[in-house]
Amino acid sequence: MKKQNKEKPSVNLGAILIRVAAGLFILTMISIYLLSGLFARYVSSGHGSDSARVATFGALTLTETGDFDGTLDKKGMIIPGVSLTKNATVTFTGSEMATVVFVEVIVPKDTWERADNSVFSYGGLSWSVASGWDYLGSDNYDGNIRHIYFKILEPNEELNSEPIVTDGKIFVSEEITKANIGSLANADLTFRASVIQAGGFKTVQEAWTAMAAK
Repeated sequence: MKKQNKEKPSVNLGAILIRVAAGLFILTMISIYLLSGLFARYVSSGHGSDSARVATFGALTLTETGDFDGTLDKKGMIIPGVSLTKNATVTFTGSEMATVVFVEVIVPKDTWERADNSVFSYGGLSWSVASGWDYLGSDNYDGNIRHIYFKILEPNEELNSEPIVTDGKIFVSEEITKANIGSLANADLTFRASVIQAGGFKTVQEAWTAMAAK
């Protein structure tokens, strides 16, 4: 009886390598999936941007109404003992920064005289700067005399029709005469308002010097 020779099947190395590679890929994907939750708890990221921003700076308005037109062209309106209306107000809508608001009272030379830093008088007329405005000083300005007053405002503090003239009145003396009235033709009274950031200045005078230089 003859023995039958049984041959072992040949090993297909290429197929084995493909299977091994596929298995490793599957195991890698499973590992990444399981670890991703862990990484998420310890790793964070973010992004942002930075750009210069100009602080808000509100609007400044000076409003004047009343009988007194500055030059007294309407001299017939001056009656002994009867006050003239002179409403002058400053409105400022505020700033994110501390600010200094300045008010200038500009008068011709040899006319309105100032006393106690706030009271003005000339030829039987008188008025005063409203409380709350501090006196800084006076100087010569374009042939006139300029008196400077100021108010310091905190960040976001506003001025709502802040008066310049006390009670909005220019008082007329009962003893004023026609001769006095005739000499008042040069009694100009001009107001100006300005505002500047307070930061960076050691004193109000420094702030005014920077403001006046503009």
